Amino acid sequence: MARPIRSGFRLIFPARLCAVLAFAGFGLCLCLWVLIPSPLADVRTWPVSPALLDAQGRLFHARLSARDEYCLPLPLERMGKWLPLLAVEVEDRRFYSHPGVDPLALARALWQNLSAGGLVSGASTISSQVIRVTYPRRRTLEGKVREFVQACMLERELDKERILELYLNRAPFGGPLRGVEAAARSYFGKRAEDVSLSEAALLIGMLRGPSLYRPDRNPEKILERRNTILRRLLQRKVLPESTLQMALLEPLPAGRGAMPGEARHFADFVLRSLPAGYWEAGGQALKTTFNPALQRLLELRLREALSVFPEEVTAAGGIVDNARGALLAYVGNARFNLEARSQWVDCGASPRSPGSTLKPFLYLLAYEQGRLIPASLLADTPLSFSGSAPRNYDRSYRGPVTAGSALADSLNAPAVRVLRLAGGESGLQIMRRSGLSGLGHTAEHYGDSLALGGCEITVLQALNAFSSLASLGVRRPLTALAERAGPRLGEERIFSQAGAYLIAESLRDTRRLPILLRKSLADQRRSVAFKTGTSYGFRDAWTAAYTPEHTAVIWIGDPQGRSHLGLSGQPAAAPAAVSLLLDIPCAPGEARWYSPPPELERFAACSLSGMPATPVCPGRAMQWRVKDVSAVTPCSMHLLRAGQVRTLLPPELEFYVARKDTGFSRREQLEITSPQPGIRYFYTPQAPEQQIALTVEGARGTVHWFMDQEFFAAQPGGGSLLLPLKPGKHTLSMLDEEGRFAATTFSVVDIMEQRAPALRLE
Repeated sequence: MARPIRSGFRLIFPARLCAVLAFAGFGLCLCLWVLIPSPLADVRTWPVSPALLDAQGRLFHARLSARDEYCLPLPLERMGKWLPLLAVEVEDRRFYSHPGVDPLALARALWQNLSAGGLVSGASTISSQVIRVTYPRRRTLEGKVREFVQACMLERELDKERILELYLNRAPFGGPLRGVEAAARSYFGKRAEDVSLSEAALLIGMLRGPSLYRPDRNPEKILERRNTILRRLLQRKVLPESTLQMALLEPLPAGRGAMPGEARHFADFVLRSLPAGYWEAGGQALKTTFNPALQRLLELRLREALSVFPEEVTAAGGIVDNARGALLAYVGNARFNLEARSQWVDCGASPRSPGSTLKPFLYLLAYEQGRLIPASLLADTPLSFSGSAPRNYDRSYRGPVTAGSALADSLNAPAVRVLRLAGGESGLQIMRRSGLSGLGHTAEHYGDSLALGGCEITVLQALNAFSSLASLGVRRPLTALAERAGPRLGEERIFSQAGAYLIAESLRDTRRLPILLRKSLADQRRSVAFKTGTSYGFRDAWTAAYTPEHTAVIWIGDPQGRSHLGLSGQPAAAPAAVSLLLDIPCAPGEARWYSPPPELERFAACSLSGMPATPVCPGRAMQWRVKDVSAVTPCSMHLLRAGQVRTLLPPELEFYVARKDTGFSRREQLEITSPQPGIRYFYTPQAPEQQIALTVEGARGTVHWFMDQEFFAAQPGGGSLLLPLKPGKHTLSMLDEEGRFAATTFSVVDIMEQRAPALRLE
């Protein structure tokens, strides 16, 4: 009777022990479940590579992540057919049936580890490998338990497809490659969704040992591993024999290729616009407005423009879609190559003097104020400007000119007169509203130089501003992100359609272009408005050009600010900018030029003054003006005296009257033009004697000057006179030979007295 009892005892004791162990294990797992935090937040956050897609969704630029890796995550449905299938077949066949831990694989691993007397198998699942990648740990029993518990947690919070997607996006593939997209692009030069069966088998085969099975280092090992996987698929009847044989014949990749890195400075512009930490938090690749064809065209035109300059001269430029405010192409430095010393400098984002580029905004302001129309008469004559007279590019003066031709020919003296007429503060504000955000000083600081380039802008700011002109007054913040392009928050009308249309009409004057380019415009029946600019000393050459659809800006210069012969807007930059826009074909239905807005009206104007013609005006022409805004005062330049028509020109055309056989008379008007009313000069006691020039317009004969009601000096007609500066507020007056009087006030500030007093400690 004893034997059956002992036998029964032997059978019951292991069962009880197993039950106790199972209960203890369950209790341990339950405690760990409570104590171990959920991995969900960490799993979802992963530093990825800054990756940019062009307008068609093609990856054109990728950079290393914060972990110095190339990681390009993408949705599971964009990984193609083979990669997800092979990942499950090779790494975790029961993936879709287990809860995060595979009991059969775990039992097998326990038996193998007990038999070997050590840890030789881990029973990893795809879910647990996601945890392992997220929390790299030493391979210990405690680490495996935590890994399995968190894998089960992950299974409860995410579906299988999302877990598989995380795994394939996070898995290492040797070197700086992480995820199937980065690996496919590096090893095969294609997207993950485009890899073949054989290529997918190679990539999945690398997961067992990313460094050991790298095809560029150990081609024999990965070839054997790949073929083993393919034959196993045949045994499992995943694929037919014919498909296997074709897959086995595919060669291995010759090596690793480089990640796409096109349009470096375009990418910089995009990345600067993103919130801090976007890529560290696992942001997806961004679709941009980048147009590769236009980028290549822009690079070509810039290279052609630079062909006549030494290597230290570079260029920058961009193209904008006006309707969306979208940057389509951008080159920050056309000398971007390994040999160039300053290759990394984004010259398009660096402030430079614009020369005459910004004059259109001043004329537009005067049009909107009703002070001028394109047909208005302006004087291109010597004019006081900080003690000197601004001359034109050809160092000559043209006398009477229309506002439209003065703008098209970029004449300096008329531009300064327009600035004074419209107001410096108003001119500065309209430039800022257009997108020229770099104009940070006051209008008093810039003075008349605002019309001539005495300020700084960037190519990107110029693109934004001239795109506003091209959009007939609608400013759209410049963007390179596809989701932000088009009508959006921040879009505003900053000036009228009528004013912008009048500017465009003046700027499409083709007389300034080479004859072949003029012929191309005529042959294509297209028009391009463009404005050139040349900074002082031939340091910067600019051209901003636009059509109703696109705006292009090109800058050419030396990053070090040195002068170079030929650095002038019209010959250096204008042909490239205009050709660039002509190379962009008009889509069907696109307008080839602007239609006159309804705010404009035609009227009969005097051919000379541009004012409404009177019966005595000898010539008339139909001109544009802004309804209910432009001045309607009849022409005052033609008078009937003693039965004859007399022409009276304004005093600023005095020198022109003195020419023989002009047939013009003088207008009775007198004005002190230097010093300007209310201007402030800064006096430095340590400097040599400081003087300003005294100039007046409309005076006749010798001028007698009085300083603070005391006689100072007599100035012969046409002569020059300098006034020494003395600190204080002063009244300056003058009297010409005909007894006509004019006065002005100005002040001189001693900069030593303006210094803040030293602090005293009581």
